[in-house]
Amino acid sequence: EMPFLARDALGARWMAMGGACIAAVDDGSALYMNPAGLAKIRRIELLTTFQKESYDIDTEWSPAFAMRGGTASRSVSSTRLRELALSFPLPTYRGSLVLAGSVFRTHMLDTYSVRQVMGYHDLDWRDAEETGGALTAWAGAIAVQVSPQAFVGFEAHAFTGDYDRNDVWSPWNECDDAVFDWDTDLGGYGASFGLQYQPIPLASMGLLLRSPQRITLKGDIVEPFETCSGDFFIVDDRATLPYSMGVGVAVMPATFLVTFDAFYTNWNELDYPGFTRDPDTDEYLYESTTDLRFGLEYTVPAYPLRFRAGYAHIPLELIWYDVVKNRKAFSLGAGAIIESTVAVDFAWQRTGFEREILGDVQYSEKRTISRIILTVAYRF
Repeated sequence: EMPFLARDALGARWMAMGGACIAAVDDGSALYMNPAGLAKIRRIELLTTFQKESYDIDTEWSPAFAMRGGTASRSVSSTRLRELALSFPLPTYRGSLVLAGSVFRTHMLDTYSVRQVMGYHDLDWRDAEETGGALTAWAGAIAVQVSPQAFVGFEAHAFTGDYDRNDVWSPWNECDDAVFDWDTDLGGYGASFGLQYQPIPLASMGLLLRSPQRITLKGDIVEPFETCSGDFFIVDDRATLPYSMGVGVAVMPATFLVTFDAFYTNWNELDYPGFTRDPDTDEYLYESTTDLRFGLEYTVPAYPLRFRAGYAHIPLELIWYDVVKNRKAFSLGAGAIIESTVAVDFAWQRTGFEREILGDVQYSEKRTISRIILTVAYRF
């Protein structure tokens, strides 16, 4: 399964609203969520986001060679800087012109899972897999208010990062164990275009077009085959994530902000050095998906306080498994503006899914991700 398929929101405010913000985003997170929203920034803004993530994987495995199956539960947690953005409005005669730069982690790659069974002659079989690293985008953007109701923006980025994978099988042939060890550096590039249109003060519409994302992997792999010693390989591969398109609407009656986004990706066009089709049936192993995201924000009258809730349906793109419970995300959050200068936003999100394989090999897994996000923006 490709490790670069996550489709998460950035920024505590928008994460708390389920990631539904294509028509509403108006801070530094717009570099990733919709660059057109940068054109609404009227003061120099420095924004930073920290995220704590806990990733739990519960597995049950019963392969054909096992006398009985086994269950295992593992978790991994990490706390990282997720986003740092600087937005700079330039003086204009009318409208707005905003330049922005950002570094943000588009994909967090920390996972840890164990699959284990009891085999013949009371022989324990165990597969422990741990991955780590992150894919980071260094982005620049320009956004313009082209009319009183319309805002457009363009963003381009270069990828850096690392992806490390350590997979230990015990036993392996006549050996005690075998280690599959990946150590790769990441690179690549991509771009996006955004539009926001506000025909009336109480409603806004948005469009986001994201180009195919090219990702390069360079490094080395050690893989044991028939022997106990590992074979060494040099990796120089390229993967391309397909184009995607999102549309959104936002309604702002009185003290409320209500948002909805739909985001489409055709995963059949995924290109990477691995199987994209079933070798037996020639059918695609990935399918197109449409993410649906909903958000609600309430502003307390006469106080600089805002409370938020969100929901997202983010279908799994890999169809090799039977999906028991598709991926959903629930989120809550709150924020405050201090003396019109500092905005502090907090969010909690929980997402997860369950899937299985039935037949001679029976395998099921449940994945749960909990996040705590803090965003602080200072406006000069």
